[in-house]
Amino acid sequence: MKYKKIFCFLAVCALLLGACTGKKGTAFDPSSLTYYNTVEEFGNNDHSRVWFGKDGSFVLRDNYNGGTYEYSGKWTVSENVLTLTVNDGSKILFEFKDADNLILRSNLVGSKSDQIFSTNEIKGPTGGSAPSPTSGSDPGPTSGTDPKPTSGTDPKPTSGTEKDPMEGFTYTNYYNLTQGGKEPSNVEIRSDGSFTFIERDVYVNEYNGTYTRKGDTIYLNYINGKTVEFLVKNGKEMILQNDVGSCATGDVFSWEYHYTEPTTIPCTGLSSPYTYFWAMAGTAPWKLNVTVTPANTTDKLYYKSEDESVVKIDENGYVSALNPGTTKIHITCGSQSLTLGFETRSKGATDVYFKTGAFRGYPSATIQLEPVVVPSTAPQKVYYKSDDPSIAKVDSNGKVTCVDIGAVKIYATTENGLSTYANIYVEGEKVTIEMENNVSVKAGSYQTIPVKAFHYSYYDMHLNAEDIHHEIEFHTAYTSALGYSGGTVQAIGAVYDTVDIPVYFTWSDGSSLSVTSDTFIVHVVK
Repeated sequence: MKYKKIFCFLAVCALLLGACTGKKGTAFDPSSLTYYNTVEEFGNNDHSRVWFGKDGSFVLRDNYNGGTYEYSGKWTVSENVLTLTVNDGSKILFEFKDADNLILRSNLVGSKSDQIFSTNEIKGPTGGSAPSPTSGSDPGPTSGTDPKPTSGTDPKPTSGTEKDPMEGFTYTNYYNLTQGGKEPSNVEIRSDGSFTFIERDVYVNEYNGTYTRKGDTIYLNYINGKTVEFLVKNGKEMILQNDVGSCATGDVFSWEYHYTEPTTIPCTGLSSPYTYFWAMAGTAPWKLNVTVTPANTTDKLYYKSEDESVVKIDENGYVSALNPGTTKIHITCGSQSLTLGFETRSKGATDVYFKTGAFRGYPSATIQLEPVVVPSTAPQKVYYKSDDPSIAKVDSNGKVTCVDIGAVKIYATTENGLSTYANIYVEGEKVTIEMENNVSVKAGSYQTIPVKAFHYSYYDMHLNAEDIHHEIEFHTAYTSALGYSGGTVQAIGAVYDTVDIPVYFTWSDGSSLSVTSDTFIVHVVK
């Protein structure tokens, strides 16, 4: 019995202590409420404030002498501690004094720790209550009203004829009038400070977040950090200020949007003055003559060529005659159809070839080409070109001159762009001797300069190359300074002063084939 009395006494003390501390067993809920800094002296309209959305978002506007800072992010409550987690990751702490009063526990620019934020109306600097907002002012959100937190400074109301551009603004769905159609992109702006932007293109994209207002501009602050701006044109229209997917800058959004199904006017007839058309190949595209009845039908015309290698026709009915031949063009409009015959006739040559397609010759030999242009009534003029004039060149009359051993193609092209070619094989032998020119070497250093020498022969379309550097003869007037050994010129002796020494090489097979190289200069440095 004694212990039971002690237990009851302690329980009563605990209840009294809890009552004295003022703490509740459940967390406070600031949803949809706006709290104003009671320490500032400007009245409700210009006090620092913080608004809490039902979706867990917040917007805090911190006023100071030079302007306004704005923070947004998410809020959470634990017991009587209110934590604001800003989008940049920083945190701002408040403590509930009671449901209508918060104690700031963090330092901001204009608001300081321990200052009280209250939902109650705040006295202005001259005493009495703060002036009621008029058209053009932003009273700040209260429970159940649109918070419209702003970035920057909030314009003060004025008297006279100046009109608030937000007057008549409705918190509802705004549809993209510029896009039009049955389901345009739209923005739902809600009175609890949140929004949803549905952007429609090939896919439907949804963006959510909270919005703020500065003057006649509304800022949609996405959860991912992106911001989209709308300029309020009047109470029912907003103008998009930056691109969002299929929505472009300047698009007009309005809540007065009504979609009307378009009137359908069926096609009742298709006709053409001719049932058969023809055109010369290569003629410029021209419009096919087709009459649609009635002229204002909403049915679309469709065109199709059976053979697009002969004739092509685009979606607007423009015909391109390509290659000689015949085909049909099919036209449909709604339930109506029409088929027309079409012929593409040859304009100029239809073919070109050489009477002989391959020739052999030796350097300096000439060959006369004989092209054939079909038909004989087409222009017979052709244009010639060699793909390697260093092997064989050709003049405007088709006369080929063999220059050096190897293989080459000579092309003939007609006036309308048809072409063919003949193979020219220039047979024989030649010798090439190569060395880098103007090389500097140190006298007596045995520095070397490589020499390349090859004997080429080209017969029966086969090229053979033989290295003959060991067979060439070296020539110079400065045999004490330069020598030749193992395919290299060498600096073998001293010189009295730095000198440029000419050298050259010769080679002969002992009969008709011999060669003398170019002269090369070697700088021998003392």
